[in-house]
Amino acid sequence: MTVSWILTVLAAALLVALLAVIVIMRIKGIKQTPNFRSLFVIGIAIMVVGIPETNYPLMGLGLLYMIIGFVNRKKWKDKPRWSDLPPAQKKFKLVVVIALAVLVAAEIVTYFLYR
Repeated sequence: MTVSWILTVLAAALLVALLAVIVIMRIKGIKQTPNFRSLFVIGIAIMVVGIPETNYPLMGLGLLYMIIGFVNRKKWKDKPRWSDLPPAQKKFKLVVVIALAVLVAAEIVTYFLYR
């Protein structure tokens, strides 16, 4: 297998997992409002990566996230403490963090195997 094929499979798995989470949330009736402060911060991070790479689509995406976050700055939320979260939300966040950690580990292993 080539690296691009493995990365494609990993990206497809991530997409399927994301769609499954969205479907489960819709079925259970969990509504999440966007955290516009996070969108603003993510936009800054994407811009920082896109500028030295001269990747104009990435810079445009970062700029778009920054604009969306900044325009909705009155809706910014303060982050609740872990102890204040309900058990269902703690479990959900823990599952997301573990899934992301597994994906990062898989990418690191793939990088070192096919370097």
